[in-house]
Order: sequence, then C-alpha cells, then structure tokens
Amino acid sequence: MTVSALLLPHDNFCGRSVVRFGVGELIDLSFASSPKSTAADLGGLKWFISKGAGTLSGTGGNDGKGLYTAPSSAGSVTLVLKVVSGHNAGAVVASTTIMIVEPTGAKMVQKPGTGILHVNGTWSCAFLGEIFLVPADVSFTNILMREGSVAAVASGFLADLNGHLHEAGALCSVGPGDCASGCKVNILEDKVVTGILAPPFAVGDFLWDIPWQYSVGGSPLRTFTTAQHHATADANGQATISKKGAGPFSRVPSDPTEGF
Repeated sequence: MTVSALLLPHDNFCGRSVVRFGVGELIDLSFASSPKSTAADLGGLKWFISKGAGTLSGTGGNDGKGLYTAPSSAGSVTLVLKVVSGHNAGAVVASTTIMIVEPTGAKMVQKPGTGILHVNGTWSCAFLGEIFLVPADVSFTNILMREGSVAAVASGFLADLNGHLHEAGALCSVGPGDCASGCKVNILEDKVVTGILAPPFAVGDFLWDIPWQYSVGGSPLRTFTTAQHHATADANGQATISKKGAGPFSRVPSDPTEGF
C-alpha cells in the first residue's frame, strides 16, 4: 500500500509553485493511495502539523482531508497524515514538507492608459502607479498590504518639503497570483505626486523612503520592502519622478498641461 499527500492551493494559478506557498495561503489537503482505498479502509486518516507553524481545520472526519492555512511568517512546514485507529494507529502513511514565503519585494508600473500629470509653466511631474508583489510563483491573495509613514528628506529648490510626512495608508487587499507579474495590490491607483511649484527654479531633491508592510489575519504589520519616491529639479525647472521601478518620468516647464 502506497499513500501520497495531495495539496491543492485555493489560488491554483498556472505556473505556480507546488512546494512553495505564500504567507496566509489556503491549501486543501487530501491523499491518493495505490491500490485505491478509502480512509476508512486504512483505519481512518488525519492530518497533523509535525513541524512549523500554521493551522489545520476540517480534519475531524478522519477522512484524510483538511484545510491548511499558512502562517504570517516564512518557514519550513512538514505535514503528516496518520492512521487514526486499528493496529497501525499513529503510523505516518504520508508526509510532505513545504516552504512558506513572505513577499520579498514589489514593483510598480505606470497604470496602463494613463498620462503624466504636468501643469505648464511649473515644476511638476506625477503619475498613477500599480503595485505587484513578488515572488510571482506563490499567492499573497490572503494578505493585506499598506504603505507606512515616513518623513521626506528634501533640499535645494524642494527644501520646503523637507520633513513632509507621508502618512500611513489604508490596508489593501491583494489579488490572485500571476506567474508573470506577481499579485496585484487591489488599490484603484497610487497617485505618485510630489507637488506643483512655480519659478524661479533651482536644483533640488526630494526622497520618501516609504516602508511597505503586510499583515495576515490581523497579525502585526511586517515591513517587507521600501519604496523610494524620488523627485528632482534642475536649474531650468525640469522635474523628474520615479517610484519602486516605475520611471523616471520627466517634464520641463514649457511642456503643455496634461492630466493623468
């Protein structure tokens, strides 16, 4: 008799890993046997966590089925399937070890179909961004993500913005996995704006080093990466802006007024 563990993630997107899972992922557990047998034939089967964190539910029927919920932090987890009763009670008939991974980073792209904000005659350049979490081979659809707070470091033409606070944002849900782009954060858009300033122009620099944080099921917020919102000014008033891989975009004061 051979018994094998079967794991089926709820977010079972094409190209995803079957041995790595994101924090908070939901995974249905079952088994296959050869020759084919029911759990009752084997004395009843029940899943247990023998190593690592997370939670199990739906195992009370001793039918070899259950739901594993991954924890809020990374680590190795071993799940075992044991016989419940009979002369083999307590015997492990199947075992599987998986890795739970946190978001290791993120990337931003300009929202498709949108423009670069600029007001003619001013130092100004802004865009709308979308956020994607990586690694892309696991799902983060059961986490919440937000931007944290940080004070700006600014100088020169932009010195009046020194210390300007980026306030913590609201927690946002995350969409399903995508092995090409990663999980998209479900915000309408991120308005990446520094300001609209009039002449006379001069060289200046502005930086928000924004912590990006996540939570699983109300767990304490964990910072997994930072996003640099960086803007510059040159002596002629050219504005540049970038954030977490999107940009840099630029506009000069003489460019026509444009909206998002």
